[in-house]
Amino acid sequence: VMQGFKRFTLWRAGRRGAKSSFAIYKQGKYAVTHPNTVNWYVAQDTSLLEDEIIPRAIAQWGELIPPNGYSKARKCITFINGSKWFFKSANSNNSLRGRGLHSLVCEEAVFWQNGHSTFHDTLRPQLADFNGWCLIISSPPSKKCPRGAEWFRRLENMYMEEINGGTDDYAVYHSTIYDNPHIEVAEIE
Repeated sequence: VMQGFKRFTLWRAGRRGAKSSFAIYKQGKYAVTHPNTVNWYVAQDTSLLEDEIIPRAIAQWGELIPPNGYSKARKCITFINGSKWFFKSANSNNSLRGRGLHSLVCEEAVFWQNGHSTFHDTLRPQLADFNGWCLIISSPPSKKCPRGAEWFRRLENMYMEEINGGTDDYAVYHSTIYDNPHIEVAEIE
């Protein structure tokens, strides 16, 4: 995924596939190497952000966050170079409107309540201001989320059509838990 990253990258990977780790690294690196950018990490709910994503982002990029550089109330990291990294819930559509984005990560997108409209109507247009990039990561669709599975499959198919048509801005990847070199096969089975 790292070598083939495109402006619009969709990565469907099994549990423990290192999707979040890659997303935190990729977006954090972008924010610290591109001053004064606005970057959003959007997940299906606030608890995932507060319990897992934000602490991992702070642990990984803490040396580049000044004192008082994290606002818990706003769920925003401000780096020493002026870049801002906001962490937002996909379930709060009204708080997702407004500003232009330089980068966007959509975490576990298949599980978003109103994924299609949240992405296409609200988030995707905000990338136009700065020709921003988007990484959409998710576990494979399951029977537990039939509505989410449909929009996610349509998005993946649309990206594949763009790739097959010769458009260079799109990439689609698929991996399973077996592709994770840090988990023993015996543990999986």
